Amino acid sequence: MAKLIVIVGMGGSGKSKLCDEIVSSQKAVAFKDATLTNCDRRRAGYDCLGEIVARLLRCNENCVMDEAHLTNADFRRTFKGFCDEFLGGVEQEWVFFENDALGCINNVFHDATRGRVESSRFKSLANQIPHYIVPPPGEYPGHKEARPVFRQPGPKFNRREDALEWLHRKIEELGNER
Repeated sequence: MAKLIVIVGMGGSGKSKLCDEIVSSQKAVAFKDATLTNCDRRRAGYDCLGEIVARLLRCNENCVMDEAHLTNADFRRTFKGFCDEFLGGVEQEWVFFENDALGCINNVFHDATRGRVESSRFKSLANQIPHYIVPPPGEYPGHKEARPVFRQPGPKFNRREDALEWLHRKIEELGNER
């Protein structure tokens, strides 16, 4: 039986890293950052739903998907509803990362020092921090407990306030570069 693993967490939590680990440890097709558009109808995996369904049902392949937009509870419920309705016979496993703003911002800072400076990433993270709530265990198939956020060695920030200040300055700085 095919399996869909859905990885949910804020930007910088380690979703793509976990996705890579799952793909390398078991036969699975990855849908990393499942969408890259900002159109609401394409968020929460809508861009790749057709391919996910085909691989799960027709090809009987396991799929692993990481998507930061699923931190939004409404998008998450919509996507789960789609899975429940159209993916009968497909095992679902939902993996959630903790809401750890300090850890995520440190990871995003680390990535920024290596050239990953998309303004949309910073804005999304700033929006996710106050709104992302990890659902209780059992509310989503396979969800037992939230995973800790991946931690880069040598974090830049030790205080959440300093990290948030840097994130908001970066958003402002990138907004002024237009």
